[in-house]
Amino acid sequence: ELRRRGVVFETVDAPGLRTVDGIADIDGNYPSKGHGERGAWFRDSEGNLWVADIGHNECDRTDTALLKVREPDPRQTHPARLLATYRYRFPDPPSGCAGRNAEAMFLAGDVPYLIDKAEQSTLYRFPSLDPDAAVTLEKVGVLAGGVANLSGADLSTDGSRLAVDTHTVLYVYQA
Repeated sequence: ELRRRGVVFETVDAPGLRTVDGIADIDGNYPSKGHGERGAWFRDSEGNLWVADIGHNECDRTDTALLKVREPDPRQTHPARLLATYRYRFPDPPSGCAGRNAEAMFLAGDVPYLIDKAEQSTLYRFPSLDPDAAVTLEKVGVLAGGVANLSGADLSTDGSRLAVDTHTVLYVYQA
C-alpha cells in the first residue's frame, strides 16, 4: 500500500539482519520488554542510509540518535561504515522525561524529521546536523486530523505526500 502511494523503503540484507517489505525485525533491541523492535531505512541524496535509534518508551533514554552509514555491500561480511552519529534533544520533553518517544522519521531534502509517538503527534526538524554536539530539534507543528501514536513515516519520492502510520492505520498527507 505504501509503495503504491510513492513511499520508498530501502532493503538492507546484511549478516544478522534481513528486511521484508522494507521493514526489519531487530532482535533484542529492547531487552527491558523482552523483545526487539521494528525499523526501516531511508536513503539520502548521496546514497547513504539513515538509521533512526529513536525509540523512547521508558522515558529515560539519553542516547537517542540518528546514524548515517554507507550502504554495506551485501556480499561482504564486514559491518557497514558509520559516517556520523547525530544526537539530539527535544525542546519540550514531558515533565520528568529525558525526551520524547518517537518511532517515525523521514528525510526531506536531506533534512531529518521526527514525529513523536503521542496523543497529538508532533513534527520536529533537525535545524542542523552536528556530529560533535547534540542539537535541539525545532518544533514544526502538530499533525492535522487527530493522528496519534505514530510508528512510521516516509515522504514520497517527489515530496508531494507524507505517509504516516500507526500499528493499524495509514494516513497520507498531501503537501
